[in-house]
Amino acid sequence: MNLSAAAVGLMASLIASQSSAQEAYTRVFLCSDDDSVKMEIYLPESAVRDFALKDGSPVLGWYALDLSDPDLNKGKSLEAVLVRYAQDKRALILYQFTRGLPLTVIPMGGGVVNFDNRFASGAKCGPYEKRWEADQSPSDR
Repeated sequence: MNLSAAAVGLMASLIASQSSAQEAYTRVFLCSDDDSVKMEIYLPESAVRDFALKDGSPVLGWYALDLSDPDLNKGKSLEAVLVRYAQDKRALILYQFTRGLPLTVIPMGGGVVNFDNRFASGAKCGPYEKRWEADQSPSDR
């Protein structure tokens, strides 16, 4: 993605304005590091249920950074993110446009991920928590 932060923010605003305020979100990834920091990725239930990401279009999701462990005591933040499938459908691409961070690749089967260098580097992510098949055709839905 070679878009400026302003253009991406505008795109996210347009996506958000088109989605229902009544939309429910579901957690699709849970990640953590060795210091009790947790990261969670949430997507609209309709995108998960209807495989809306399959066409390659980004959807607006949420990234939660949980620093509420008593040793950290910094609370839990929620940040809007753009999410899309990788071209091979074996990973989700997360763009934290509000902070202008580089794209984050999260393997669908789980793995080590770097969300940012301050609190969330070397995070171990579990597998995608919902039904997912990379090669599923529309007729198999």
